[in-house]
Amino acid sequence: PLPAKNPERITEIRSETAKLTKAMVQENKRLETKEEWKVVNYMGTDVMGDSRYLVAVPLLAALGFKVPSIQVGNNISLEKLKCIPGFNPELTLHQMNSMIENIGCFAGYSQDLNLVESKMNLIMKSVGTFQSSQLDLARYFSLTAACGTTHCFGDVKCRGKRDQTAVFKQAGDITSLTRELGIKCRVHVSDSAVPYSKMLGYPLEIQDVVEVLSGEGSSDVVDMLALQCSHLLQMSGKVESLKEGEKMVFDVLARGEGLTKFLEMLAAQGVSRDHVERLRARKYEDVLALAGYQTRIESRVPGIIRDIRLDNLERVLTNRLGGYGSGG
Repeated sequence: PLPAKNPERITEIRSETAKLTKAMVQENKRLETKEEWKVVNYMGTDVMGDSRYLVAVPLLAALGFKVPSIQVGNNISLEKLKCIPGFNPELTLHQMNSMIENIGCFAGYSQDLNLVESKMNLIMKSVGTFQSSQLDLARYFSLTAACGTTHCFGDVKCRGKRDQTAVFKQAGDITSLTRELGIKCRVHVSDSAVPYSKMLGYPLEIQDVVEVLSGEGSSDVVDMLALQCSHLLQMSGKVESLKEGEKMVFDVLARGEGLTKFLEMLAAQGVSRDHVERLRARKYEDVLALAGYQTRIESRVPGIIRDIRLDNLERVLTNRLGGYGSGG
């Protein structure tokens, strides 16, 4: 972490990060983009229980943007998508160009675009370099810039007052770097305690993605996504106000256009037509490998789950499912 009380050092490191990122962009191959396109990037948080990123990519494509969702490293969003039989995240540059032209989005990675990523990993292993937030930003935004991104929206989660200094510095790092790269960017700091999925677990979160894109998702997810996507609509000049942008998002979801883009993307990345149609019909059990044992717990009052106590879970496993207790 950077020393928050040394602004001169922070400025210096941000400048060094920008120079590294630009050098990496020059080494990478690039997607073929057109001048009239609005190429956007939604920089979400890859965590369990947050389905917004996977919803945002096809939703933004349905709103008329080009959304090249190029991934680096071990990516949780791709792991979620790989729960769908046949989904292939590894694409050629030709496939990426074709999908951006005809569908408007993809989600994956390419060895053609990740040449610098591979070199960086080899160098880091050979010299014993530790991973850092600045290196992560350089790697991520070098690929973002190579995709021709014109506008970016970043979502950064905050876990309370103790986390605020680090989170706002991270937001400053992002806006500083994107400014150097010529990418228009806004960053939103969201509360990590607010739920952004009704379900937890990769197959269930894919189910939640389909529900949201069908216009029937949780209001927590839909309202937040509408606000965040409206920022990209406003930045790109598609709407004048955020309220106008939110209405456009709600209309696209209500018509199911986001779901159509999502299913087109899956089909182009190896998912069979039969599985695509079963997802459209919401026959999830025919496509996704859901848990064989499920217990539905009804709450007496409305609210959100903030914590799961493992000792209580252990008691359920011991008494209900015949598992071992702490001594076993």
